[in-house]
Amino acid sequence: GTYDLKIYFSPNVSGNLQDSILYCAAQECVTLNTLAVLSGTGFQIVPAQTGTMYATSGSVDGGKLYSLNTSNGTSTYLVPSGLTQVTSVRVHPVTKELIGLDPTGSGNGGSLYRISVSGTSIQKLSDVAITNLKGFAFIDDSLAYMADFNGRIFKVNIYKGTTTQIASTGLRIGGLALNPANGNLWFCLR
Repeated sequence: GTYDLKIYFSPNVSGNLQDSILYCAAQECVTLNTLAVLSGTGFQIVPAQTGTMYATSGSVDGGKLYSLNTSNGTSTYLVPSGLTQVTSVRVHPVTKELIGLDPTGSGNGGSLYRISVSGTSIQKLSDVAITNLKGFAFIDDSLAYMADFNGRIFKVNIYKGTTTQIASTGLRIGGLALNPANGNLWFCLR
């Protein structure tokens, strides 16, 4: 007979991993046969630490991840992000993982990534077909506002990359923030 198998690879450790699916050809199993060899990379995303402010660098510095001292503004280098540049980084409101925006991550725009605070792993969430992305701010656990350098503001599903333009300001937007008390969207100019 024919069987359809759905295989879910969910390793508990990071690194390059390999395993096999075995089967028996007879009812009384004497010899195991290999049906498929599985291989993949296990990774772990270390979430952001409560009370820590994070920053990233652009293309000149190679997308490095920093922590910021909120009392005096000094930065401390933590780890490489694993990306060429990160123009905006935010803490996911539910998972508390860092989500970074690489404006050159795809052929027709940017990409969103989960970034491990340990510097050991990144995982692409989606490609966003908007060029010159400069900032984003979470609305909820799956939606974010994103802006481009030309002043357009979009609502984006961070997992699917689907976009809806909601405004065109004509201003050179450099970053976004959402006021948690009243939901007002703020942006800074370049």
